[in-house]
Amino acid sequence: MAKSFEPFSKKQAIDIYASYYGVSKAEAARSLEKNLNAKEVANSLKEMQKRNANAGSKIILWRLSFKDILRGETMIDFKSTYDVIIDDYDEVWIICRSIKKLSNRFYDRDGKLLPKVKHVPELSPSTDLFFKYCELKKRGLWCQKQFDDNYTPIFIEQIENDAEAKKLLANLNELGKQKRIALVCFCKNENMCHRIILKKNYIENQQ
Repeated sequence: MAKSFEPFSKKQAIDIYASYYGVSKAEAARSLEKNLNAKEVANSLKEMQKRNANAGSKIILWRLSFKDILRGETMIDFKSTYDVIIDDYDEVWIICRSIKKLSNRFYDRDGKLLPKVKHVPELSPSTDLFFKYCELKKRGLWCQKQFDDNYTPIFIEQIENDAEAKKLLANLNELGKQKRIALVCFCKNENMCHRIILKKNYIENQQ
């Protein structure tokens, strides 16, 4: 009996397309969105299956209507500044209060942020909350419980009381349906970073 498959999400489809054709994920998204003819996409991806016997889950793609993949789902990722691949995204939002320690790879030769890189401090912790985190870390008291019980509710209250931040998040959810966007900061552990709070509480289709 033939194995049945669940449809891919938009992110998965783009990842597979980018891997197969050796292009960036941002370029893959643009290429796929230009072709909304489900039959043409199906034929193209079915041919992909024939060429690559080890394609594995890639064979799912030709069974899909790409219109369904593209409709309504956001393409928003959450990364550290240390591991984000800039070329994979249409836009990279640096959600930190300060970018003084940002790597040179985010800048052009003139020392300006790359066109696709945006500094969005409105979505970062307040200076007061950041210093509270630094103090707890310095004293060896920073842990998951501190993050969950204290840091998280304070940050949510900050966002809820900031009209500009809420407007940015609403715009982000809409923009993320058309572009591949990464929200990044310096924290390596997402589970104790404000990125996870935004991801769980404010970004569509990320629960």
